[in-house]
Amino acid sequence: MLISGGYYSVNLAEILALQLDQIIPNVSLTKEPFGRDSGKYMDLRKNSVVIIFDFRRHELASKKVAEIAKQRGATVVVITDQELSPSAENADIVLPVAVEGVPFDSFAGLMVLVEAIVEATFRLSRESGLERMKNWEENIHAYRAFSTNPQPEEES
Repeated sequence: MLISGGYYSVNLAEILALQLDQIIPNVSLTKEPFGRDSGKYMDLRKNSVVIIFDFRRHELASKKVAEIAKQRGATVVVITDQELSPSAENADIVLPVAVEGVPFDSFAGLMVLVEAIVEATFRLSRESGLERMKNWEENIHAYRAFSTNPQPEEES
């Protein structure tokens, strides 16, 4: 699964990619689909999924990513505003979200959608998703302020 976003929406695309990667394998955020990430698009096949975030100032790169993914037989999901991105022309699934805000677009509804996608993926993955999350937690080296399993203090 490849996930890309635009100038601002790449931030929510990254949240989606980070969370899905903990549940299912082979999830990549592609910040540069026509640069260092272009090889990932060459590897797309019929069972691949590409999620594209494209809002308001609809970017040409998003449209081209959708075209390439469609040509390679991938399932294309476009998450866009209610005006619909030109990328939607090549999408199998279009998820429009209201984003109107002042002075910037509001990502509140978009964040709810991201969380719904993650939860649905988790529910569909069942035991394999739970097992992957357990393995991920056991192997990540994140330094935490506290631990739920405190280590016994060494005696001096």
